[in-house]
Amino acid sequence: MKRQSGNGKRQSDKGIKIIDAKAVPFNEKIRNHILNCCRNTLWERSLSDRLVKVLATEMVQKNFLYKNVDLATCVLNGVEYRISGQHVCWAVEAALESNPDFASSYAKRCPKVMLIRYKAESESDLRNMYR
Repeated sequence: MKRQSGNGKRQSDKGIKIIDAKAVPFNEKIRNHILNCCRNTLWERSLSDRLVKVLATEMVQKNFLYKNVDLATCVLNGVEYRISGQHVCWAVEAALESNPDFASSYAKRCPKVMLIRYKAESESDLRNMYR
């Protein structure tokens, strides 16, 4: 996997490996893991309440495509960091809290999402995950 850096040069991600990738039920346990058990970093995008509200509205209106969700974490030196997923996790929480009909139907179908776990060899490799 290679990415384009801001200066036009290619960066190698050889210090990053996928250690697990699987479809998992997007249940409270998974959401809690992403939101509360994984550490965040200085490079993670700030939480946007506006985006959470937009996503929650799409979920309640049944327009949200859970099959397109990739939750990602990365392990560095035995510590697991959140790479992506905070907005969609908070959106589910907001939709569950604000709409009893959504909560009832969500509990019955509990959609699946992809959970991808990476391992980084260095802090630089971890930082590159956010670019």
